[in-house]
Amino acid sequence: MRKLGAIATVVMTLMLAACTSSSTPPHRTTGIIAWVSTPAPPTTSTTTITTTLAPAPLCTKADLRVQFLGAGFAMGSASDDFQLANISKTTCRLQGQPKLSPSTFAGGHIPSVVRHGYLPSDIVPGNLAPKASGYVIIGGTDNCPSSPVMQNTRVKPVPYKYVTVLLPNGEGSFTTSEMPPCVPMSVSLGVPPFNPYILPPVPGTLPSLQVIVELPKRIVGGRVLHFVVVLANPGAVVVPLKPCPGYEEGTYPWGESPPPLVRTYQLNCGQLRVLAPDHRLRFAMELPIPKYTQPLPVRFGWDLITGNGPWTDTLVTLYP
Repeated sequence: MRKLGAIATVVMTLMLAACTSSSTPPHRTTGIIAWVSTPAPPTTSTTTITTTLAPAPLCTKADLRVQFLGAGFAMGSASDDFQLANISKTTCRLQGQPKLSPSTFAGGHIPSVVRHGYLPSDIVPGNLAPKASGYVIIGGTDNCPSSPVMQNTRVKPVPYKYVTVLLPNGEGSFTTSEMPPCVPMSVSLGVPPFNPYILPPVPGTLPSLQVIVELPKRIVGGRVLHFVVVLANPGAVVVPLKPCPGYEEGTYPWGESPPPLVRTYQLNCGQLRVLAPDHRLRFAMELPIPKYTQPLPVRFGWDLITGNGPWTDTLVTLYP
């Protein structure tokens, strides 16, 4: 297994932590609370991030030096990270959408199936001071089908030779043989944003809760998926549930088609006002799954809409 890339490591490690740290939530549990179709409130965010960039010229080819940082895998995701160092004497702006031009060993071009910032290793536009660095991240998946049941999935392993990364705004291009093992599906350019997920949550707030999703062993398309979400309070402080928070749930296929399926609702808090320490609540959940003609690997995600979690996701297969 290759070493995780520098930037993607933070998010991917946290994805793993979100799943594993909630595997032993507190033991005092209620019965299952019924699902309701109440739409999520406009916002339940407890985190406000305001970023204002000072004026700066766009970075040019002469301003930047490219260096491969590393690559790796986590939970089916793969990334290759490249550092763009500002070698000039002035601050410049790094922004825009790079383009990828992959080529196979036979010399042909691979059709581009790329989303900007699709995978959870997002970076944002930013100013680079002299000697500061931004990044290009090529994202994809290592979930290339190898078993007979997966042979007809949409993600196919492709024999590639190299990929040319075309940077925007006249920043130049570079060619590399470092790519995810399946067709690359995401490319991002910029700097790491202020990320509340790397900050310890404040005790007594919704982000301090833990979440675990209980899914059925087999998920079949064309039906409503019924599952359970467990919210646990591992801390020593009561967590208020008023106002009742909203949540987001969805499936995220690899590639452009089919599109992600995302729904937002409000928890069924009813008369619940708090989640006491060492207690957990079990909520019934529903998500209509479209019908597919072949097995489809997807990333399944669930989170409270707070701007700072809790959240979790896992890889599942949707069957016809």
